[in-house]
Amino acid sequence: MRQLQVEIDRVEHPLDVVERLASIREWMFDRTAADEMSVSVSGKWAEYRVAFTWIEDVEALHVACAFDLKVPDRRRQDIRQLLSQINEQLWVGHFDLWNIENTVMFRHALLLAGGAGATAGQCETMLRVSVEACERYFQAFQFVLWAGRTPSEALDFALFETEGEGGTMSLGAAELLVESAIDECERFYPVFQFVLWGGKSPKEALAAAMTETQGEA
Repeated sequence: MRQLQVEIDRVEHPLDVVERLASIREWMFDRTAADEMSVSVSGKWAEYRVAFTWIEDVEALHVACAFDLKVPDRRRQDIRQLLSQINEQLWVGHFDLWNIENTVMFRHALLLAGGAGATAGQCETMLRVSVEACERYFQAFQFVLWAGRTPSEALDFALFETEGEGGTMSLGAAELLVESAIDECERFYPVFQFVLWGGKSPKEALAAAMTETQGEA
C-alpha cells in the first residue's frame, strides 16, 4: 500500500511536553537528542529507566520502561512463556525481551497522527502505566529467574502480592511462599557456614556458596 506523504507543522514537539513535565515534577531526565529522552523513576522493587522516543515516520510517541534484570540463556524460554501470560492480562502496552541486552522491558506508544499534539496528562499517564506494570510483575520475573518457579506459579504469587492486605491467598500461592522461603534459606545457608566455620570473609563465603549452587543447577 502506497503511503501518502504529508508535511505537517506541529505546534510543539511531543518531547518538549515530556521535558517540561519532568521539570515540573522534578524527575531526573536526560534528553540525549531532539527525538530521544529518558526519565529515571524509583519504584518499590527497582530503579526504572523510562525512555521516550518520537518516531516521526509514524507520528508516534514511543515509551519503553526497562529495569536491571538480566535473563540468562537457560531461562529465556521460561521468561518468554511468562511474558506471554502477562501480556494476555494487559489492556495497554506489552512486555518484551530485548535480545540485544537480554533485558525485560515494557513498551507502549501514543499515536499522534495528523499533527495531533501530546498533552502533559497523556505523557504522565504513559509513564505511570509503564512503571505500574513493571512494579506489578517484577516479582514474577524474579521468581522464575532466581527461585526456579514455573511461569504460572510465579505469576500467581506476584499477583497475590499486589492485591493488598484485603486479598485472599490461594493454596497454591501459600505453598509457593513457603517453598520460596525454604529455598532461599537453603541457598544461603552455606554462606553462614563458610563464615562461621570456614574462616572466610563474607565476600569469599558468598562467592563460594554461589559457585556451589550454580554447579548443582
